[in-house]
Amino acid sequence: MAPAPKTLYLLRHGEAEPAAAGGDRARRLTLAGEAAAHRLGRFMMAEAMRVDYGLASEALRARATLHAVMAEWPAAPMTVIDPALYNADPAGLMARIQGVGAARSLLVIGHNPAIGELARSLAATGEPSLAQRLDAGLPPLGLAVFDVHVPAWHEFSPARARLSRVVMPDDC
Repeated sequence: MAPAPKTLYLLRHGEAEPAAAGGDRARRLTLAGEAAAHRLGRFMMAEAMRVDYGLASEALRARATLHAVMAEWPAAPMTVIDPALYNADPAGLMARIQGVGAARSLLVIGHNPAIGELARSLAATGEPSLAQRLDAGLPPLGLAVFDVHVPAWHEFSPARARLSRVVMPDDC
């Protein structure tokens, strides 16, 4: 019997303020971006989108997105703030995903262009109407959800992922 599929959530951070005095990594969420991240957290709970493990970039806007989304959940998953996600390209994001341990569901919060490019490349084998929603990339708080058919994350590859849902900010 095949193991139940894992779930991968690829999320772009929320809307951020323009350049900050501390540089790009120090950019905060706007008030609207923070409110939208809380809405997304409530939406994920209402839609039974459960997360066992979270990875987020070290950038302030990614960490703030993670905290706002998780504030709406009854229990926070294990999370890691990963400096390598900040400048990662899609291959670097894949490597970080493949390095995750025994989680059944994984949330990765990152930045464009890499997070959107990875979502589009993984969606290539999915339902065309869903994949089309990713044609313009992931906007702030855009979420791409994939069923991943592997027994362990280290076996993850694009061929093993199927796009199951796209959630845009206006959806929640």
